[in-house]
Amino acid sequence: MFDKRSKIFSDLCLTKGEIAIYTLLAKHRPLKCDEIAKSLCESRAKVFRILKVLETAGMVEKTIQKPARFVVVPLESILDLFIKRKQQEASLLEESRKTARDLWTNLAQNKNYVDLDRFAVIEGRKSIYPKMLQIIEKTKTELLVLICDNSFSKNNWLQLNESLRKKISKSEFVAKIICSSEQKNHFSKQIVSSRRKGQIKETFLESDLNLNCRYIVSDTKEALIFTKVAESQFLYNNFESCFWTNNESIIAILKTLFEKLWLNADFDQSNFFLRKIGYSDNSI
Repeated sequence: MFDKRSKIFSDLCLTKGEIAIYTLLAKHRPLKCDEIAKSLCESRAKVFRILKVLETAGMVEKTIQKPARFVVVPLESILDLFIKRKQQEASLLEESRKTARDLWTNLAQNKNYVDLDRFAVIEGRKSIYPKMLQIIEKTKTELLVLICDNSFSKNNWLQLNESLRKKISKSEFVAKIICSSEQKNHFSKQIVSSRRKGQIKETFLESDLNLNCRYIVSDTKEALIFTKVAESQFLYNNFESCFWTNNESIIAILKTLFEKLWLNADFDQSNFFLRKIGYSDNSI
């Protein structure tokens, strides 16, 4: 419960002091500023500043009696407002994207651009996984996914599965996925069932190969390569890094490695997994 509550407050971008005051008011009757300061052993001036911030954000309300007391707005109502605000921001961003695209089209007219080799370092999950999902969305013919390290979490698998499921429903493309045998349980039934149409093909590598790497190649045009992160840094800082490139030579090497692994992978394990969740070999 504590972890879930912390996650919600983190999503709302609340500070430690704001969380403390909101939680205190949620547990007690309406309190005066002095009473809150006394309960938290904080100065009245600091508590008053935080209350003003929470009031502006619509998270607490002030009574009309003197001296004023403060009450919390239910968390559900706050989340509803937060979601609507984010949806409005997304709508505005979509409009900005269309405007920017039109502007770029006008700027780029009658210019011969050379598609130069490019590299970009991307750090932090909040930047990496939206980029990964964007690459999947842009894929037209073939997506190669190699995941042979344990740092790819269950939540990451859910994002990958959901993104592939949406892509399959809208486009005729093929995704080949190689992962370690330890990760086979992360495939959803919806994804594996797409083997019937030949759109999703997956196989598993024995863990004793010690192939500790992860990358994605899209249409032999771009690749996202994850770098190895120290276990302590990954666990405690939730930190990841990778680099994106459109360099043909690097992409060719990654694709060659993928195809070699694909030919030598353990398809018997893959078929066993399919039978285990209810798909026979004849249905594929």
